Amino acid sequence: MAVQYFSSQLLKTITEDGRSLAVHLVDSTSTWARPAGVTASSVTDGFAATVEQNFDKFQPETATVAMK
Repeated sequence: MAVQYFSSQLLKTITEDGRSLAVHLVDSTSTWARPAGVTASSVTDGFAATVEQNFDKFQPETATVAMK
């Protein structure tokens, strides 16, 4: 059975050429929950920056990218 995610935090919304991509950090899935305050801002900031740098590599229909 595939793991499903139930909740996440919006880190950033990236908009480029009229297209938006929401960048999220997953809080809980069907198999685990992230303890509060565990993920360092340097990690989430780095993830958001990587998504932004690679924006053009995502399919046009991609609306959300989430880090587990």
